Amino acid sequence: MAHRLIYQVVVTGTQVFAKAFTQAYKQAATAQAASKTSKSAASKFGGLQLDEACKILDVDETALDKVVAELNKKHKLEDIAESESVLAQIDKKFTHLYTVNSEHKSGSFYLQSKVYRAMERIRGELELDPLPKPEIEEPKKKEEEKK
Repeated sequence: MAHRLIYQVVVTGTQVFAKAFTQAYKQAATAQAASKTSKSAASKFGGLQLDEACKILDVDETALDKVVAELNKKHKLEDIAESESVLAQIDKKFTHLYTVNSEHKSGSFYLQSKVYRAMERIRGELELDPLPKPEIEEPKKKEEEKK
């Protein structure tokens, strides 16, 4: 009788351990697959994650997700108008940060590159056209001012 009880305890313990092990393995496999896809997307867009790009351009990530959803639906006109206003705000922030950090205004090329890559990442997420570099007014040279 005692050997039957010990046998049941061992079998039940083995079953519980096996189920826990398989669940942990499945979770680890899905987490690894998800990290590979996010890393490949980040490497495609200059090494930036989407949340990092949103922080650089000071964009609310939930608003960006809403824009992505609306661009995928394209049903209601007011939603499209709202999405376009969010895109216009993002573009305005980009052009401001890009021009402020230009080398002609004693800005940082590194920061300018970060801003450009952040916008490139957001446009890639929204599947928009490639990003053209904004034109920056070059300061007049001293020779031209003397004339």
